[in-house]
Amino acid sequence: MEAKREASLELLKEHLSIIATKGPVEKLGEAFEEAEKCFQAVGCSDLLLFADQDRFRRNLVWAAFTRRRFLVRCRDDGVADFRLASSRSDALFCALSAADLTLAKEIVDLSPTSWIPEGEYEDDFAYHAVLHLFVASADAAAIGTALDTLERTLGESPRARLDVCRALSTRDAVAFNDAMRVLLESIDAEMPAARRRFADDPTFEPRSYVSVEGLALLRLAVERNLMLDEEELPLCPSIGRLLPESRRPDDIIIVAEQA
Repeated sequence: MEAKREASLELLKEHLSIIATKGPVEKLGEAFEEAEKCFQAVGCSDLLLFADQDRFRRNLVWAAFTRRRFLVRCRDDGVADFRLASSRSDALFCALSAADLTLAKEIVDLSPTSWIPEGEYEDDFAYHAVLHLFVASADAAAIGTALDTLERTLGESPRARLDVCRALSTRDAVAFNDAMRVLLESIDAEMPAARRRFADDPTFEPRSYVSVEGLALLRLAVERNLMLDEEELPLCPSIGRLLPESRRPDDIIIVAEQA
């Protein structure tokens, strides 16, 4: 894990140096995407290796800042890029896992509201659309419609995420806890094969041992006043369940661009 962390840091430096060139955003999309993964990987490594919540939070926030900056630049430059697809990014999960609801809302407000077929599957977009509505505190009718869309797009695919979202919608703590365990156990079961498949990506292994998606869903449950089970969940160590913090780190992406 330490070697993966160091490799992720080296890659991060490369991607930040590319972003710092301030070239056209349409040519920087990959660097933004990869920098986001690097921040997430370093944060997960810091949590796993050192049980360091502060560094975990800081890197999650930086990952979310990276996505936010990409979204802002695409908006300001009028760029339509397939990398705008919401489900390509874990930034919303990172912001929620860091218990930074304001940052999560900023990402939601900047994100596309329509499916981008070139960048994502329709069911992945539909899932993120539901989560965006939770973050935005949308009314029950809008969430219900989005849940119906998610169910339609899933077809015969596994429905654990739909079950989690429906439980969040109805504020059913029992159903939520049951659905979360099913979801996380299914993700955990896929990880050994995925680690072999992505062995050449040093950011993948650290990210594969901590589910920022799972931590984000747990944060949404807390925000909706659901009582969570105290039992440990796969990929969601209790030390990774962060409380809100009023202070944010400096925006490292803006700093890089101004260097």
